[in-house]
Amino acid sequence: MKRATSKSLTKTQEADLAALEALPDDRIDTSDIPEIQNWGDLRRGQFYRPVKKQITLRLDADVLAWFKNKVQGGRGYQTEINRALRRHLQPDPLAHAAERLPSERFYTYSRLWQFETWLRTMVYVELRARYGDAWHQYLKLSNSRSLDNDKKLSHMSTSEELQTSFMQLSDLLKTVSSNWELFQPYLPPQQIWDARLLEVNQIRNRIAHFRPGHENDLDRVEQLLKDIDRGFWTFCSSYNSDYSFLPPSKDEVLNAFLYLDPFPWTDVGENKWARVGVADSHQPLSVKIDILRREWLTAPCPDQIAGEHGFLYSVKIFPRGDRGIEYSQFLSSTLPMHSHICHICLDNAPCSVRVTLPAVLEKTDLIDIIERLIQAAQITLRPERLRRYFRSDSQPHIDPIEHEEKLVDRLADEWPEYVIGPSNPMTFLCPDMPCSIFGVG
Repeated sequence: MKRATSKSLTKTQEADLAALEALPDDRIDTSDIPEIQNWGDLRRGQFYRPVKKQITLRLDADVLAWFKNKVQGGRGYQTEINRALRRHLQPDPLAHAAERLPSERFYTYSRLWQFETWLRTMVYVELRARYGDAWHQYLKLSNSRSLDNDKKLSHMSTSEELQTSFMQLSDLLKTVSSNWELFQPYLPPQQIWDARLLEVNQIRNRIAHFRPGHENDLDRVEQLLKDIDRGFWTFCSSYNSDYSFLPPSKDEVLNAFLYLDPFPWTDVGENKWARVGVADSHQPLSVKIDILRREWLTAPCPDQIAGEHGFLYSVKIFPRGDRGIEYSQFLSSTLPMHSHICHICLDNAPCSVRVTLPAVLEKTDLIDIIERLIQAAQITLRPERLRRYFRSDSQPHIDPIEHEEKLVDRLADEWPEYVIGPSNPMTFLCPDMPCSIFGVG
């Protein structure tokens, strides 16, 4: 066989190759092979085809049922079992470290993380509802530069922006004590609360300094969570409990947007009210504004909600027809208003959005913010519901609702703490949904 020989490159070809080699990465056209940015749906070993061996295997009935339910129509469940077993064989760099970590220390840390995360959320919401934009002035900060110092490390910055996320626990507890009337409905009597926190502070110190700790540390932390579980459930569920302000036309903020509510509260008889109306098919979106009343507020309902502390306007924007809101664009376009907002709550499909605003703000400011929120929703509307965009047809065994929820949660995590996704109980937990916030019996 005659050996093939390659021709020498011409000077033009050599020049072209040298130019390609010198071309910076950002100037290379990869439009036909775009870089994968999201590896969340990566499935390990999907195209690996080792030799199969048939065996007879006895499985528990509930285990078998779980795998069959995991796939569409029950087909392919054996492949799923094989994938689960193969994942178990893969070396996990964290598994070895976890084996060396005493389980009691790990569970104690996770419980402390639960406690502090929820406490920081509670402090933020109640101070916002009481003081509006001035809420951060009532934080007891021993180091006011914690946030700035964190942001200086730009190579490892995170999305958190609220001062409550950077406060020391001791400062957080001082803030609670100095504003005790705002937190009293959710916490045990102050003497019991203070006594519990003396123990928890010491346990937290042991965890932070990697000390072995006491054998009853976890029990003490869990006892605290049992004591406050009902109160934190009340805090969370009250955030989704609408307070009916009737007639809504009495409040200038509510009245300004009644025309966008297809089913407004209507007087249907003596002291009888009902949501009555007709949905306009040509209206691109509808707006429903409700009132949230905080648990610590004891004063009777005023004639005007705007300007009053202890209330929040809950602004719900619903696209009409087969439309959806592009959440990323909505969040970006409303950025100038975020400093006045308590929370932006995203739905599990990019369809509706809920924004909570402290009623203590000026009436004209509230109306202006809501108008701009509606304008932002209108310009980010899409002609068809984005659920179709999120659907993963290549993986039919994945529940599309669950898949969408994860994607929206992931988007919310990219924004500061005041943007919360559909899996956060603050977006959905209602008074008719009894549960344990901390998962304690």
